[in-house]
Amino acid sequence: MIKLLKFQEHQDLLKSAEDFLNDLENPQINESNDDSDIHSILTKIADKLKLNKNIIDEFSELTKILNPLVEKLLKNSGQKIDLDVENLILLTFTACCISYLDESGNSAGDEKSTCGNCQGKGCGDCSGSGYFSSIITKEVARNLLEELKLSGIGNGIVKKLVANLHKLKDFISKLVKKEINFFDLTNHQSIVSSIETSIDKNKLGLDNFVSGISSLQAGIKGILSTNPDRLDGLEMINEQ
Repeated sequence: MIKLLKFQEHQDLLKSAEDFLNDLENPQINESNDDSDIHSILTKIADKLKLNKNIIDEFSELTKILNPLVEKLLKNSGQKIDLDVENLILLTFTACCISYLDESGNSAGDEKSTCGNCQGKGCGDCSGSGYFSSIITKEVARNLLEELKLSGIGNGIVKKLVANLHKLKDFISKLVKKEINFFDLTNHQSIVSSIETSIDKNKLGLDNFVSGISSLQAGIKGILSTNPDRLDGLEMINEQ
């Protein structure tokens, strides 16, 4: 019985991975809001919280790409929160900003962070200054989190979502076989959309997205063990 269950689990992993790869080969880009909707709502948020408008310009495209995915994760989680358009965009935007801080090694949100390449000595990456000015600061992150709390969305939800986004980025990095950053996700819309479909099919939410993507990775690895050319053309797909 145990062997039968393990065999069935293995088959389920392979089927889920095969479905994902099929979706990836026939991409359908999912967008819940158009550019003007998201940019206008983010501009409204920036005006209310007195944010630098450059932040909106930097993060509006990333917010647009990830917004449908975040919406699906929340709905599958059964979270009892007000999921109107503005709250959803604010949550996605906030998670993107905090994920960026984590990725840049500036989770404290300092206005200036030491260049990791030269450790403050000055190099080409930092134009000789030895540091970078952060797009997002601790004050910006705090204000965004406070605004979410006023809408009934606590820090616990944001923390889980940020962990999910890190897993998403790591998964795509492995799939395209190169290290990417969060802003690079805008170049991989087809993969993000295929993951959204997988979220629907496998009922993935905030609490099981990480384990679900790990299972998907295992399934893809199993397929590649017998068909190593299965991912040929992936780069071309993502350039469409």
